[in-house]
Amino acid sequence: MQAHTPSTSRRSERESRTIPISLVRRSQTFGKDDEAMTIDISLHGMKIRTALTLAPAEWVEVIATKEFPHTIPAHVVWAREEESSHTTLAGIEFLPALST
Repeated sequence: MQAHTPSTSRRSERESRTIPISLVRRSQTFGKDDEAMTIDISLHGMKIRTALTLAPAEWVEVIATKEFPHTIPAHVVWAREEESSHTTLAGIEFLPALST
């Protein structure tokens, strides 16, 4: 009998890291959260906690306030409200850099 091993569709390994970030929502309802936090991060995206209400496919910009001086464009892959803390947990995917 073969042992069951869970398959994963992740392109890169996640690392648990709590990094303070600013998150800017660039949709019809602009919003900014200067107290958002990462929960984990990979080469392709991150899981975050924010006070903003986010929806899948929404475009955001991430600013790692102490790590990098640049904004990182991304889009929301999934989001769910945490009722107990009145925050949103979301998975966001970094957008590839455009070559010039």
